[in-house]
Amino acid sequence: MEFAAKVASTADAIAKVFAVRSAVFMSEQTCPYDEEFDGNDYCATHILGTVNSEPAAVLRVRYFADFAKIERLAVLPRFRRTLISKIVVEAGIELCRRKGYRTLYGHAQKRLT
Repeated sequence: MEFAAKVASTADAIAKVFAVRSAVFMSEQTCPYDEEFDGNDYCATHILGTVNSEPAAVLRVRYFADFAKIERLAVLPRFRRTLISKIVVEAGIELCRRKGYRTLYGHAQKRLT
């Protein structure tokens, strides 16, 4: 398997990010649309993870004055037993490091930690 993670910087990549999040959070976990798409996507950076060039996982990163937040990690079910989530999170952390952030916060559902 070929794994990759990169910043979603095109309309096509952002559409893939939103498709993965919709499939995981809205369809699978029945999260309401207004809760999942909370308006913060336009001030965030999105990481798109692929397996064999197929969208597999996503992560949202938001920046604040002295910290960054890593949130909205979503992995499609068929890729959950691969390394793609680790690769996507590491890409998000490295991006924050390059931007000079030394404090990161993450959100996770209690049942998934």
